[in-house]
Amino acid sequence: MNVELSLIIPEIIIASAICLLILVNSFFSPARQYSGLIIGTLTMIICILISILFLLNITTTNIFNDHYRIDHLAMGLKLVSYITSLIIFIGTKTNKENANSELILIELFAILGINILASANNLLTLYLGLETLTLSMYGLVASKRSSEAATESAMKFFILGAIASAIFLYGVSFIYGLHGTLTFGDFNDVTINNSIEMQLALAFIICGIAF
Repeated sequence: MNVELSLIIPEIIIASAICLLILVNSFFSPARQYSGLIIGTLTMIICILISILFLLNITTTNIFNDHYRIDHLAMGLKLVSYITSLIIFIGTKTNKENANSELILIELFAILGINILASANNLLTLYLGLETLTLSMYGLVASKRSSEAATESAMKFFILGAIASAIFLYGVSFIYGLHGTLTFGDFNDVTINNSIEMQLALAFIICGIAF
């Protein structure tokens, strides 16, 4: 296996679990109430074991042209997210009304977004993780279909999220114009970093994330 791909095995497993769960929900509807819990729980257990092995053996590595960073901090954050998710999955009680397999599918998307955020070493990678996580949150907010309040909240959340994304990307465009790169490790020009334009760009990015 390619060395870079071997370092993102947890992400690959989660993405594969998402695809598998989509197929199971599409073609085997009678089993959908239990498929989410089974697939989600097994996925988290496997990811926890792999993350522990990585924490014991890994060295700081930048992959995919420095867009993605694998280090102890990133793997530690991922491990915390896996353990938390496993506790949530175990505590989830299946019932027909809530269609829990669909909720777990959305939660797996959220976990994937958290993974990308934890290892992001580039502003565009950070944006990808942020959007993956945020879109999942829209789905979770609107998961109670019978509630008008939930639907209204999800719509408002979506509109605010779209505005926040635009503000964030506007700040990113400023930084690219100033530095010519979006990789975190390359923002080392003190003169540019102290400029008004850089401060304005950071203000846009912080506002976008704060939404």
